[in-house]
Amino acid sequence: NRSVLLVDNIKSILNQKYFLKHIGLHEVMNYSMISKEMIENCDLEVKNHLSLSNTISDEIKYMRTHLMPSLIKNIKDNEGKKEALRFFEIAKTYKPQVNELPIEKYKLGIVTNTNYFDLKGIVDALLQELNITDYEIEKSTHPLLSDNNQGEIIKGKSWIGEFGQLKSAYQMKNGVKSNVFLAVFDFQTLINHYRPYPVYKPINQYATIKLDLTIEMKKGMTYEHIKKKSFELSKLLDDIEVVSLYKNKLSLRFY
Repeated sequence: NRSVLLVDNIKSILNQKYFLKHIGLHEVMNYSMISKEMIENCDLEVKNHLSLSNTISDEIKYMRTHLMPSLIKNIKDNEGKKEALRFFEIAKTYKPQVNELPIEKYKLGIVTNTNYFDLKGIVDALLQELNITDYEIEKSTHPLLSDNNQGEIIKGKSWIGEFGQLKSAYQMKNGVKSNVFLAVFDFQTLINHYRPYPVYKPINQYATIKLDLTIEMKKGMTYEHIKKKSFELSKLLDDIEVVSLYKNKLSLRFY
């Protein structure tokens, strides 16, 4: 059973790698170890990381508990080589345990220096490719990410991942000139909710009606909230599309 599970995980990893490459991302393979400086630049606790007693360099002394420090460094190291940078990494993180081996978990990390909407599009495309539906995006409170530009993806009781813009303070602390946008997923949870085929939807025998509506976004209002309420109110609603966002005016198209 373990060998079958391992083969399935390898297939899933390869499938996701191919998809992310095909939509324009470059794969990075970082060390599993990072430096004390990288940990402190993200205000993480050094004591919460396993340290290697026989490391050959201080640059690779501590086992990663998160992919974000490495992904931020990838943007920093490649600035100026290309205008738009889009990277992804599938790798393990290591959470220490007392008198036990560390907890090893596969994570999928995505980073770009383009904009928040580009990152959100990549996230949506990935979930669509994996046929993961009925998920919700809720406001999150990750300390590294901007309070106004971040969210976490929840499906039922499962936490799938989070995404957002790196806070300007951490951007400066890590010596990055451009804006940084990050997404991190729990890889096993993605696999657990993955479906090989989408749910069949019969073709509607009637013509699609498109209705546009501009909404004034008030404090605390989110697109996800509007979307959820709209589908609850109408059984005829098939899809919602964001047309434009100007200041606090959100234009939507209902199908």
